Amino acid sequence: MLNPKPPGIVDTLSEGFVSLNRHLWILLLPIALDLLLAFGPGITSTTVIDTLLNQAASAVPASGGGEQGAGLSAGIAEYRSEWLQVNLLAALTMHLPSAVTVTAMVPKIQGQVVADIPSWPEWFGAMGVLVAGGLALASVYLTGLAGCVRGNPPGAGGLLKASGQTFGRLLALYGMLVFVGIPVSLVLIWLVSFIGGLAPVMASLLGTLLMAAFMLAAFYAAFLEEALVLNGAWPVPAAILSARVVFRHFWSTLGFIALSFVITIGVPVVWRLLVGHPAGLIAVIVAHAYISSGLAVAAMLFFWQRRSFAVAQSSGAQSLS
Repeated sequence: MLNPKPPGIVDTLSEGFVSLNRHLWILLLPIALDLLLAFGPGITSTTVIDTLLNQAASAVPASGGGEQGAGLSAGIAEYRSEWLQVNLLAALTMHLPSAVTVTAMVPKIQGQVVADIPSWPEWFGAMGVLVAGGLALASVYLTGLAGCVRGNPPGAGGLLKASGQTFGRLLALYGMLVFVGIPVSLVLIWLVSFIGGLAPVMASLLGTLLMAAFMLAAFYAAFLEEALVLNGAWPVPAAILSARVVFRHFWSTLGFIALSFVITIGVPVVWRLLVGHPAGLIAVIVAHAYISSGLAVAAMLFFWQRRSFAVAQSSGAQSLS
């Protein structure tokens, strides 16, 4: 006999928060990191940021001109002081919920500046280290969330081992995006620009088709990260697993993603009303970590339950045959 159908969208969301409530220790990592960004020291790169802003300001008259160009120049000048204080430690929040980054245009340094990166080579090196550190922290966090889904979170040793495996897969994913995705995107952009010089209507149609194809591919890869963590799959097999689940449960996936998107977009609007006071900021940090983590667990459950249902259906069909 086949297993019953997986629960609905609202039931999955509710189950995600119930599962998280049993393992609230997972929230300690994103909360600690957000407190560091909100009240701790930071790393900046005034020389690099200033160079970028100067280049942007000098390019405005050539591209914008008139009132539009003047408005862009004024906007750059207005936010110049904020951008010069951007905290590079915000790169550590990759894949981790951060109230500080979603409520501010620029994550500014609140405490003492412990380092100021003076040149581009050093900036790239520092960002490489910070991004790798962010992926390592995300691996621990995502592995902990996966334990909520399975109902058996690993101990400290098991958590570190599983996190190391997740880190390798995330690193492979970002490596493919950088060394394959970016070059392919640049070639496609060049192709559309080249065709645009010959046949603008054809280039517009091609650009629209490519954008539609990209959005459809992103939709079918919605659970790629969940497949990486829960199934221990590498990027390409994980994308295939995600596509199969989305294909089998297209409308429920669309509804789940739409509801999650509305919550994700709407919650920061409320947070921005409360972050003006330190006590309010701390409350927002905790609440944001809880809600975002609950949604993440629910997404894992959504994928896990429907993947398990497909496997049970296949096994049942084979046994009947």
